[in-house]
Amino acid sequence: MALLHLLLRLRELLSLDLHVAHIDHDFRGQEAVEDARFVAAQAVALGLPASIGKADPVAYKAAHRISSMEEALRRVRYAFLAQVARDVGADAVALGHTADDQAETVLLHILRGAGLHGLRGMEPLSTLSLPQEGVEVKLVRPLLDVTRDETRAYCQQEGVPFRDDTTNRSMRFARNRVRFQLIPALRAYNPRVREALLRLAKAASRNVEYLESQVDWAWHGAVTLEGEALVVDSEALRLHGELVQRLLLRRAYEWFASTAAA
Repeated sequence: MALLHLLLRLRELLSLDLHVAHIDHDFRGQEAVEDARFVAAQAVALGLPASIGKADPVAYKAAHRISSMEEALRRVRYAFLAQVARDVGADAVALGHTADDQAETVLLHILRGAGLHGLRGMEPLSTLSLPQEGVEVKLVRPLLDVTRDETRAYCQQEGVPFRDDTTNRSMRFARNRVRFQLIPALRAYNPRVREALLRLAKAASRNVEYLESQVDWAWHGAVTLEGEALVVDSEALRLHGELVQRLLLRRAYEWFASTAAA
């Protein structure tokens, strides 16, 4: 809600056409129904069009053989948002992730054994591809440098109504355990652990940006497309360092995977 009201303030300056999108994951019973009604009513009050959807993440999880319910919920949500963006002709989906969400994401990636790409966390501007759903969407996250407390304070100060999702406090989900257990414990070692994680994410992002530019250069000299096959010239690839070699082969694999899915 903070993001929506901020975008409304910037609508004329940035020539924005806004469309509200909300999905009921069918995961919280009547509370989720009331959330959907709230969003629809707010859109009407603000004079904005809205798309309100509903999904079955349990069925989606089983159909796509996803091990984590969190991942199934995320995939269902992004697939819905991408579909709405395509249906209404939107250039991008704006998401309300905050600095706290970013710190949690970086920690989750570290716990799962992330490499340099994972240490970036979420990017302010990125493209999400879901080949299985046949959708691709540009994502923008304008609030990544704003804390969760600041968004709440903004809503309270400006009289912006909002609702709390009770699943954000459920210890069933790994993100909530990181939020309510791990980060408070880490503050005993560094009271500014959130800021340290944000610096790590930004440093990783800058390093990845440089490395990807090196991979771009190596790609043009070492990779050719022959029919439906990518051919990698091993001799040309050896001219580059091991890290660039690994990233180039990773990119080739991603290209192959996306082509196969299509």
